[in-house]
Amino acid sequence: MTTEDLIAYHARQLEKRDDEIATLRSKVKKFREDAANKMAHEYRGKTTPHPVAPGVLVLVRNSRIEMEHSRKPKPRWLGPFVVIRRHERGSYILSELDSSILVDRIAASRIKLYYPRVGHMIDMRSIVDNVPTWVWERANGEQKKVDKTEWVDGASDDEDDDGDWL
Repeated sequence: MTTEDLIAYHARQLEKRDDEIATLRSKVKKFREDAANKMAHEYRGKTTPHPVAPGVLVLVRNSRIEMEHSRKPKPRWLGPFVVIRRHERGSYILSELDSSILVDRIAASRIKLYYPRVGHMIDMRSIVDNVPTWVWERANGEQKKVDKTEWVDGASDDEDDDGDWL
C-alpha cells in the first residue's frame, strides 16, 4: 500500500467517523434503556428495607460465609446489635450490647429486626446515649445528637421510665 492509498483510506475513515459515532451512541442508548427496563421488570414488587430507628435491636446477615462450601454449620446471622444511627443512603452504624461501636457501616439489606425473649430486657438508651462523639463526626463530618423521641415504642424521656420498655 502506498502513502497516497494510506492517506485516502484514513480520509474515508474520518468521513465515516461522525456517522459511526452517532450509530454507536444510539446503540448504547438503546442498550441502557433495555437494561433499565429489564431491571425494572425483574425487581418489580421488591421494596427497599424500611428505616430502623436508633435504639432498636437488629441482627446482621453474615455475608462472609455465603460463598463458602462449608457454610452449613456456621451462623447465618450475627448479633444482636443496637442501631446507633442511620445514614442518608441507608447504611447503619451499629453497636454491640457492651457499647462498643462497629467500625464498618452495615448495609440496610443485611439487617433484620431482633425480637428478644420475654423477660430479657436490655437498656438500649444507655448504649445510644453514651455513644462517643467521634461516631457523629465520622458520619457526616459534623457532630449530631440522637433525637430521643424517635424510639420504636414512641416513649420519650418525659414519660415514666420503669425500665421495662422495648
